[in-house]
Formats: sequence, structure tokens, C-alpha cells
Amino acid sequence: MRFIITLIIMTIWANSYAQDYEDIYALSQKGKTLIKEKKYKEAVAPLAKAVKICPKPLENTTPTGQVCTSCHFNIAVCAFQLEQYDMAEKELSKVIAVSPNDYESYAERSRARTKTLKFNEALADIEKAYYLAQNVWHHLISNKRYWLTHNLAIAYRNTHQFEKALEYIEKAIAIEDRVDIRIEKVKILIKLGKVEEAETELNTIKNKGTSVSMSYTQGLLMMAKKNYAQAIVHFENVRDVEEDFISANRNLAFCLIKTNRLKEAEEYIVHLNILNQNNSNRMAAEAAYLQSLVDAKRGDWQKALKSTDYAESLLTVSDTIQDLLSMHRANIHYRQGDYHDAIGECQNLVLKNPRNFDANSLIAISYLEINQKHEAGNILSSIAHQGQNPIVQARLNWYLFIIGEEEKALNQMMRLVNQNPQNPEILYYYAEMAYQTGKFNKEESLFNINKCISLDPCREEAYTLKARILVELGDVNLAQQSINKAKDLGIHHSYSLYNTAQIYLKQNQTNIAEDYIDKAIEANYDALRFQNLSVKILMENKKWNNAIAYLDKILKIYPNHGNSLKLRGMAYAQTGKLNQAVKDLQGALLKNNNDAEIHLELAKVYHTKGNYSAATNHYKTAGQLDYHYTEVFYQYGRLFMDKEDYKNAEAQLDYALSQAQQYNNFDKMDMLYNDLALTKTRLKDYNGALGIYNIGIESYPNDLMYENRAKLLTLVGDNSSAKNDYLMAISLNANNPENYFNLGKIQKKETFYYEAVVSFTHAINIKIKTKIKVPDDYYEERGEAYFLSGMYNDAEKDYVELQKRNPSNWQPLYYLGKCKYEKADYDRAISYFSNAIVINNKEEIIYIARGDAYSQKEMYGYAAKDYGRAIILNPKELCYRKKKGHAHLRGESWTDAINTYDDAIRLSSVESIAVEIEFYHAKGRAYAGKAFSEGGKDATYQLAIQNYQLALNQEHITNEEKTYIMLNMMTTYEKWGKLDEMQNIKNQLPMHIEYKEEAVIGC
Repeated sequence: MRFIITLIIMTIWANSYAQDYEDIYALSQKGKTLIKEKKYKEAVAPLAKAVKICPKPLENTTPTGQVCTSCHFNIAVCAFQLEQYDMAEKELSKVIAVSPNDYESYAERSRARTKTLKFNEALADIEKAYYLAQNVWHHLISNKRYWLTHNLAIAYRNTHQFEKALEYIEKAIAIEDRVDIRIEKVKILIKLGKVEEAETELNTIKNKGTSVSMSYTQGLLMMAKKNYAQAIVHFENVRDVEEDFISANRNLAFCLIKTNRLKEAEEYIVHLNILNQNNSNRMAAEAAYLQSLVDAKRGDWQKALKSTDYAESLLTVSDTIQDLLSMHRANIHYRQGDYHDAIGECQNLVLKNPRNFDANSLIAISYLEINQKHEAGNILSSIAHQGQNPIVQARLNWYLFIIGEEEKALNQMMRLVNQNPQNPEILYYYAEMAYQTGKFNKEESLFNINKCISLDPCREEAYTLKARILVELGDVNLAQQSINKAKDLGIHHSYSLYNTAQIYLKQNQTNIAEDYIDKAIEANYDALRFQNLSVKILMENKKWNNAIAYLDKILKIYPNHGNSLKLRGMAYAQTGKLNQAVKDLQGALLKNNNDAEIHLELAKVYHTKGNYSAATNHYKTAGQLDYHYTEVFYQYGRLFMDKEDYKNAEAQLDYALSQAQQYNNFDKMDMLYNDLALTKTRLKDYNGALGIYNIGIESYPNDLMYENRAKLLTLVGDNSSAKNDYLMAISLNANNPENYFNLGKIQKKETFYYEAVVSFTHAINIKIKTKIKVPDDYYEERGEAYFLSGMYNDAEKDYVELQKRNPSNWQPLYYLGKCKYEKADYDRAISYFSNAIVINNKEEIIYIARGDAYSQKEMYGYAAKDYGRAIILNPKELCYRKKKGHAHLRGESWTDAINTYDDAIRLSSVESIAVEIEFYHAKGRAYAGKAFSEGGKDATYQLAIQNYQLALNQEHITNEEKTYIMLNMMTTYEKWGKLDEMQNIKNQLPMHIEYKEEAVIGC
């Protein structure tokens, strides 16, 4: 009975399930049909009805569940077409809940979330879709693979991960090369600041895309190149076309603001509001933001703030434009001189995104304005790694320049200009930095700034910089024209006024300069700008006395103004008025004894005065007040270096390095590494010094560290690595003669004589060019390199120069003699050697050299005398006896030769040195010669044979030596008349050996 009841229930349930499936399926098919007919609104109703009767919870393992899942997906399709993206997201989430491995649902939900500006969530979805699709990647048609890859790239773009976006755009292109993806690539390259690359890419697809998309993209490119006038032309071509027309109008307004066409810009802002038919808060906020830019351009800061506040009030959801508005508000605060408000606004942005470059950099320059350089340095160090975009790099370099890293910043800017020769912003920063440091002539500065203006004719500060350059070139009329052009562009903000003040200061028109300073004060609503601008102008231009004059004016009104006393003290220190500097800095301390910078400046002044005790006290106090103040410990370490107290120097510099590494707050890291390594070198900690140099060079390469590491490597005998370091130092600074000189010494040591000559010549030419006397050792080293490379005429020129410089120096005469000797001009060689001996008769090498020259002229008696004098000066040198013995032998002074060789043999025994085979051999020849010249005495011949035999009995004798000795024995036996003995020796010789007269033996 129970079984029958169960069967009846199951039958009823099955019939009901079947009926539900048929109903759901019918509704699903109706919805699909309406979708095919593009009746999306009508399609939603049957699909929604189907979903209501779907079993709960939704599953995807039954036919009914699968149909229900497709209904949710198709509702999402309709929602997309009806622009109801929240609905699409909700329906797709239901699909994903039951089909977690369906990559298409994740991809579609990503699209929906993108439409509602949920960029991070959209990225997570498309990344998941891409990951899931990898399982079936090779089975997907190329269009599907392209679609997924393209959408992933867009998601990375929307989250500002432009490098990743570019990576996936390239992957999409590899799948299918379409014009639309190429245009997307151009836009990403622009975002990355790779403007030239973007332009090249755009040129490859010209005439392929729609005229609208091409014109719009060209407009973006012109904006990126700061060519706003040309950008306007392109945007005007598409402003009324549906595709991109809203963004084209928005960009038009922005470009018009940049070109100071403010009235026209406002017309487009009104037009944007008219285009906002859907009353989009975001569009209205963008229009309000643009109006704020117009207000700021006019210098109406209060109105600009109101427009910004209104724009922000329109936004109810998190949006990237909110960050844009906050950044704009911070800029307004900065322009007004409200630096603390600017910092506060930016710090809120940094809390949301620690990598926000604009916010971090504005915090840094705001700190600079309130003289908190260390805090500014900390911020700049923290964002230095973000400098991949060329514009970002340029700005970073500019801030580095402002806080004092001029050389490093300028070198990096030069590389940027070479890489981006058509970027006006980079050109402007480069021209400004190079002008201020005087790194190239004014004509070249003018060329660069003119190029900047040609690329961006609306950059007002470029005109004021041009005017400053023209003033220095003496063309005041043209300078005035540039000032007028800047005024026409709307000169109002402090920087332009500040530049104009500089122009008049350079012309010594102080009254006019003060007028512009007053205008700057008025423009910033901050009376303290008088001091900040006037003194800053003068001190940045190293016009210390003029700065002191301005500070005198301030201190007459405010006699105890601590910051002014500090600044005047610093200016006095720069002019060498150390006592006045001490007085002012001490006065500043009375106002603020806890200012570490004042203690540091005082310490530096006392340090310069040589009052190490007072300097030490202030260094210690500054370090106690601010233990993050790296420069304090660095300068304190240098004080110990000056005192040659290297242990304490090492301790201070080590601590300074640890602080700098921990807090990123030091702008002289290269010098810190260099000085610490030098200190360790003085302590003979060579491995430690090399380690410091290695780290320093890897992070902060400069020519000084390469040079000093090369010196250390030479000291420890690693000439090969030292040579590489000198080459690197030269590549970074080709104007340091010492590096060429030291490189040449290594090349000479390694027998690369010609290369050494080239290096020494560079060193000499730099000294001559800079009108610095060439040291004697430069000519000495090059002369020797010429000599060793066989370039005797060139060597003589250097030695003649040295002899002219110091006629009482014997060495140039000696080397001139050596040159003549090598050229076989033995008479002149003897003359030079003789003159050298007149100056110094205690140098054995001169006698040896003259003896060699006499030997070449076969004046063996004179040669023997010179060798004898060398023996007197150095009695233990066997080589000199060999030379003397051979001179006597060649001169047939047989007895003198025998005595000399006996003396050499005796000295060998005394010094426990093995007797040279040659001594016995030559002594035997001398006895043979003596026997023959005296009529053939048997005893003498016998002595000759005995010495030959002694030579043959020596260990380590070579076959060649044996052969020559035996040949001489044969000759001696022949002259003695002992033909059997001669034949016996001859039989022992190889048949091909012929007798050869031995050359003069040298040392």
C-alpha cells in the first residue's frame, strides 16, 4: 500500500515537472524570438515570467535548470540593449552562481560593470573570464579569443594599468590585426607618454579607419604633444558626429582653455550641458570642472573653488573625476599660497592611492614653498619609481632640481630630450634647468626654448624664460616683446610674475622687479610671498648680496623675524662673511632653538672657519632635533674626514646612509656613498670600500664614484676592472683629465702603448683647453708611452718640453738619449747621456745607457768605463759586470775581461746565486783570445778549455748553449793545434750546425 502511494506521488510530481519545463521552455523560446526581432523591451516579460516559475534554488544540472539559466542570460542581453546595466549585472551574477566556469558570463558581467564605472570589479571579471577561457582557448574561434583579449586590455586601461593594457592590446593584434585595436593602442601609448611611438603607430593606419575615429585620435595625439591649436582643428571635425562627439566637445573646451580662448571654451561648456540630455551627473560634473579651469585661468580662485565644489556635489558614486576635482582644488589652494590646505587635500588623495603621482608631487612642492625640503625629498624619493612616463620623468627631474640635485636632474633631462625631441614640456624644463645652471651657452638655451614655443605657442612661462635669456644676450627689445606675449596669454600666476621679476633683476631694474613681486603677492593673496619670492629669486640666482639687501628691508620692519635671519645668515655664509653669518644664525636660533636646519647651517659655517669644536656641538644638536636629517650626519662625517679621524667619520657616514635608505630623505646619495667608501679606503678596509662603491654606483652612478673605485681597484691590483671604471667615468664626464691620465697609466702597464698615448693626449688637451698648466708627469707618462710604442720623434717632443720646463732635471735628457739610441743616432745619444751625467752623476742607469751607446760605436774602452761606474754605484748588480766583461771582450782587453768575469763569479758565490753559464763561457773566450794574442801559450789555452768545460757542466744548460760553447771549444783547439781534440768535439755536434759569431750580450 505504501509503495502504491509513493508511486502515485512521484507520478504526479513528474507530470507537474514536465508541465513546468514545457511552460518555461515555451516562454524562453518566445523571449529568444523577440530578441531576434530586436524587440528587447517586449522580450523581457516572457523571460522574467519563465524565471519566476523556475525551480529554486536554481541549478544547471537538469534540462529545466539549463533553460532557466539561459533565461537569466537573455534578460541580461536585453538589459544591455536597453542600457539597464545594473539589471544586466544582477542577471549575469545569477548565471555565474550556477555556472561558475562559464567564461562568457564573466566577460559579459565585466562589460556591464564597466558601463556603471565599476572598473575594478569589471577587471576582476574579465581576468576570471580570460583565465577560464584558457582551458578551451585552442578550440575557440579567433573572434572569441580576440574579443576576450581586447576587453581585458580595456579593463586594464580603465584601471590605469596602461603597461598591462598595452601588453594585451599587442596580444589582441597578434590574434587579429584590426584598425580599432590599433587606434586603442595609440590611445594607450599616449596615456603612457610615448607620444612619438603613438604618432608612428597612427601613421601606419592612416586612411584605414573611419574619418571620425582617425580625426578624434589625432586630436588626442595633438593634445599629448601640447599642440592645442592643432588638436582643436581635429576635434572640431568630429564635434557634431555621434561617435565620440561628447568627448570631442569636452576636449575642445579643454584645448580652448589651454590656448586662453576662454569665451569660446565657455560656449562649449554650455554646449556640453545641452548635450547632456539624460541629465547625467557625471557629464554635468565634467562641465563644472571645465568651468573651474576657466575661472582659475582668469585668476578668480574663489569662483574656481565654487565651481569645483558644485562639480563634486553632483557625484554620488565613487568616480575618477572626484579625484580629478580634489586635485584641481589642491592646485587652486597652491596657487593661492594656501600650501597647508593644498597638502591636506593631496594627502587625502594619497590615502586612497599611494601611487597618485600628481598628489604626491604637489605635496612635495608645497613643502618646498614652506621651506620643508626634507619632507619634500621624502615624497620625491617615494615616487621616483613612477617616472616611466616621459612627462612624469621631466617633472620628477624638475623637482629634484629644485631641491638641489641639479647635476643629476640635468643629466637625466638631457637623456629625456634626446628620447623626446618634440615634447614641449620636456624641452621647457630642460631649457630652464640648463639656463639656471649655465650648462650650455645662452644661444643654445634660446634655440631650445624657441623650439618649445614652436611646439606649444601658448606656454606663457616659456616666453618669460625666453625674455630672461634675451636679456643676458643683451637684446632687451626682443626680451620686452616676449614679456608682452606672456602678458597677452594671461600672465597672472606667481611663476610667470616671478620669472618676469627675474628679468628686471638681471637688468638691475630693481624697482620694476619689486613691482612684479608685489603683483605676485597680490595674485596669491599672501603677503609672505614678498619674502618667499623676492629672496627666492635672488638666492636661486646666487645673487647673495642682493638677497641680503632684500632681507635687510624685511628685517627693518620685522627685526626679529627668525626665517629672514636664517636666510640672511645663509646668504652671508655664501659670500664668505662668516662672522655676520654666525651672528644672524645665532639670532635665528633665539627665535627657534629647535630648528635643526639653523643648527646645521651654523655647524657648516663653524666647520668652514675651522672651529671643529663649535661645529661638532651644532651637528650633534641638529641630529638630536631631527634624527632623520641625513645631511647633518653626512656633514658631521665630512668634518671627521677633514680631521683625518676616519673611525668616527665612518660611524657618522654609516648612520647617515642608514637614515637615507630608511627615509629616502637625502639628495646627495652619490656623495654619501663616495665619502663613506673613501673613509673605508683610508681605514684599509678595501673590501668594505668596494662593497659601498658597488652599491652606490648601481643606484646613483656618477663619474666621481667610478673614478674613486678605479683608484681603489688599482690599489688592490685589479687593473682590468679599474680600466673599465675609468672608461665609465669618462663616458659620464669627458672633461676630467685625471681619469684619462690614470687610464693611460693602466694601458701602458698592460703594454697597450698606443691606447695609452691616446689617453694621455686627451688629458693634456683638456688641461690646455681649460688653461690649466699641464703637470710634468703628464708629459713624462706620454713620452714613455710614445717611446715604448716606437714613436720616438713624438716622445722626443714631450721630453724636450720637460727639459725646457726644468733644465736641471736629468731625466728628460736621459730619455732623449734613449730615443736617439733607438734611432741609431749614437753620437747624439751619448751627448744627451753626458749632459744628464753632468746634472746627476749618481744614477747608474745613465752610465749603463751611455755604455750601450759606446758599445754600438765599438768604443769598448769608453763603454767598459761607464759600466764600471755603474758597478761602483750598485756593486751587487751582476748584469753590469756582464756588460763590462763583454765590452772588454769586444775590445780585446783579455785580462780585464777575465778579471771582470772572475769578479762576477765571486759575487755570485757571495750572494748564493747560481753562476751564469755565460760567465764561464765568456771567460773561456777571453783566455782563448789572450792565448792566441800572446803566441799560443799552452797554459792559457788550457784555462780556456777548463772554463768552457765549467760552462758545459752547469745545470739547466740548453742544447743551443751547449752547441755554441762546443763550437768555441773547436775553434780554440784548432788555434791551439790540437786537431784530434777538435775533431772529437766536431763529431759530437749535429751536422747542420754551423759556427755563428755570438752577438753582444746585454742584460
